[in-house]
Amino acid sequence: MARICFVVVVKFLQFLAVLSDAALSTMPFDLEYEMALSAIQPHQRLDLPIDIGVDHLFAVPHRALLDLQYDASYDKRQLLQRTGANSSSPGTTRRPLSARCRLTRGDWCGKYERQNGLQWKPALRGFKPCPGNCSKVGNCNHDTGLCDCPAGWTGPECATILLRPCTNRYRVTGNVSIGHVDANGRDLDWETPGWMASRCPGVCDTTTSACYCDGPYGHIPPPLGSPPGTPPIKQGRMLGDHCFPRSTLEGTPVLWGNVDLSKVYGPKGHCMVEVAEWDCGCYIDGHHGRSCEERYEMLCINQCSGHGTCWLGFCKCDEGWYGTDCMRKVAGSEMEPPSFKEKPHIQPVSVIAPEAQPNLPSVLRKRPLIYVYDLPAEYNSRMQQYKIHKQACAFRHFGPGNNVVTQTFNVYSLEAYFHEVLLQSEHRTFDPEEADYFYVHPYTSCLIFPVFAWADGPWWPGPVQLRPLHAATMLLEVKRHIQQTYPYWNRTHGKDHIWMANHDEGACWFPTEIYENSTILTHWGRLDPDHKSNTAFEWDNYSKPVTHEEYLPQGWEHMIRGHPCYRPDKDLVIPSFKWPSHYSTSPLLAGRPHKRDILMYFKGDVGTTRLNWYSRMIRQRLYILSLEQKWLEKYNIHMGFPHDLAKGYSEWLTKSIFCLVAPGDGWSSRAEDAVLHGCIPVVIMDEVHTIFESLLDWDLFSVRIKENQIERLPQILLSIPEDRVARMQRRLTKVWHRFAYTEGKLLRSFTEDQIRKNKELLPEEWRTVGHASRPRELMTEYRYEDDAFSTIIQWLYSRIPATRALDSNDQRCYGNQNKGEG
Repeated sequence: MARICFVVVVKFLQFLAVLSDAALSTMPFDLEYEMALSAIQPHQRLDLPIDIGVDHLFAVPHRALLDLQYDASYDKRQLLQRTGANSSSPGTTRRPLSARCRLTRGDWCGKYERQNGLQWKPALRGFKPCPGNCSKVGNCNHDTGLCDCPAGWTGPECATILLRPCTNRYRVTGNVSIGHVDANGRDLDWETPGWMASRCPGVCDTTTSACYCDGPYGHIPPPLGSPPGTPPIKQGRMLGDHCFPRSTLEGTPVLWGNVDLSKVYGPKGHCMVEVAEWDCGCYIDGHHGRSCEERYEMLCINQCSGHGTCWLGFCKCDEGWYGTDCMRKVAGSEMEPPSFKEKPHIQPVSVIAPEAQPNLPSVLRKRPLIYVYDLPAEYNSRMQQYKIHKQACAFRHFGPGNNVVTQTFNVYSLEAYFHEVLLQSEHRTFDPEEADYFYVHPYTSCLIFPVFAWADGPWWPGPVQLRPLHAATMLLEVKRHIQQTYPYWNRTHGKDHIWMANHDEGACWFPTEIYENSTILTHWGRLDPDHKSNTAFEWDNYSKPVTHEEYLPQGWEHMIRGHPCYRPDKDLVIPSFKWPSHYSTSPLLAGRPHKRDILMYFKGDVGTTRLNWYSRMIRQRLYILSLEQKWLEKYNIHMGFPHDLAKGYSEWLTKSIFCLVAPGDGWSSRAEDAVLHGCIPVVIMDEVHTIFESLLDWDLFSVRIKENQIERLPQILLSIPEDRVARMQRRLTKVWHRFAYTEGKLLRSFTEDQIRKNKELLPEEWRTVGHASRPRELMTEYRYEDDAFSTIIQWLYSRIPATRALDSNDQRCYGNQNKGEG
């Protein structure tokens, strides 16, 4: 009888919700009912009046019943978050699945929460030795018995010198980098023509191609023949590429120079005195101050887990510790605690994955279990060593006082962020035999920029000027490595392997043998099967045929031919990375809501100086139309370059009704910008999925306009009834938290800090949920359990059955996906 009453009440509440255009969910009702019912525990009761009737139902919020029912599988940590006790986010509550799964497509949502979970097991610890102890300069991977070498060294024992000298040209044959410096790193002759980004009028660090001063404040390398890992006698000051003298000491012109000689090597020049009149910058990681006189912590993945020393992105692990992030200890040895006491500044960013901790959690763990390959350094951490500029290839670095400095200009920073939070995650497993997925993390975006062509290498395979070609060849090399080193690719032909494709045109140029089966996390959801490159940057044109007699005698098109850029059945379009400061004024972070009186807003590159096919001519056509037809004056449509429009990007988005989502060279981050500010996305890009479009019903909170209807944009937007606009705006508040990453201790801290600052500026009554005067779109608690990272994890869990091998070699057991593993 109780069950029948419950069903009747829920059905009636659903009817009321539909009438008010606040649908419980877009899931089938039977599934929603089952999820709600399964969450009720025997000891829970519905504390409502026994004689509740229709009048009471109208007086009680229509969520009253379902809000009492929470996921059956929440663990103790989630319970602490729900109650605010000893939690990093006081007051955070757990929402019912019916609310969390609003506006979703398909049946993926809710499966992750309904699993029963697994017992934790201690992390496996390898025991294989490495040859020569990796010359004490590299790390021994005790799982594989292979040495992992930093920049400057290579070979089975990390004992072979690997140079990346500063140069004025690229090689024409062979596989050895050529330079234009002597044994001490000085340029052979300033008067010799030729310029590459690494050419150096001072002293070159020939292991990374970084350029330092000569003279009193110059760089002094270690003596020739020094053993591996010997530090320089003197580090010296940086010399940026805007500080190259235009003449020699004798007055002879230097064709590749750009400043007067006196500013660098004059009596008060940058390299000559303690306090110089000319500042050449300080761009290499770990070096700060006007003259690079200050030293701070360098950036490494997870800061080496407190078990190593970071050097320009490479973790030199402490004795016995190993892995990309030094989180594992060789079998049979004592596990010392991380060095957080000695280095308290790394504690806000460094996290030990639960499975690697001495004391395992008492709560059950949840799938998916993800094994993160420890790839050789040349595919990731060496990219960090070669990047030269500390802000590149990063989402954070350290600044004054060893405080975290957020990196906001790097649009490809998800590559580093996702890798780091996955290493820290409860979903990371160190046992590949129990893994649901394998994450492969070569830093292809970092290779494409800024590593590519800075010096004469690294190349994949040689100095051919097409960046996707090199990234694709690197990917193939990585695939060969994991095939030869591990048995897991061959078991499923890569179905359970995850790769990230976050450069401009996503996976369009991925090698076919990787793309055809693997799961791709991408920013570019282009669907047409017969695709050609749309980039306006010629070095990224993957449709361009390239051959080279030595390096590419058969070209490279055959590597990438025959697959689309994106398949919604196996791939996922995910948000780019944004710090909370990027959307700091949004009501999502408790920012004060503004009156939305701007009809449509777009601030960015409108392509007037680009090749015609940039943005498929969408941005260009809109910009020209907006000027010719005076859209700003007639309709209050803002369309222009950053210097054309007022500052305060985040605030302007919160004042706009509609925001343009159009491609650039490929993907653009405008979709997440719009949603995160509660601005209705206007998507103009035919046959392209935008963020989570295979998971969320975009039709309910966005507007799509065909490319051939651009001329009618103002009329289309003005024709949308106000009540429909209001519904779309309300619906955005049901999903916008899925478009930002808050996973990880550091991101959670920054998000909560921004919310706290914004709440302090709100009227007192608006800080209370449910107050009559509080704007509906105002959020004072972030829905962390469904941020972008968690959404990806939930989707991966739902896809586990599709990644399994069809033969008997795959013995992994996954239980009932709907009811959980017993």
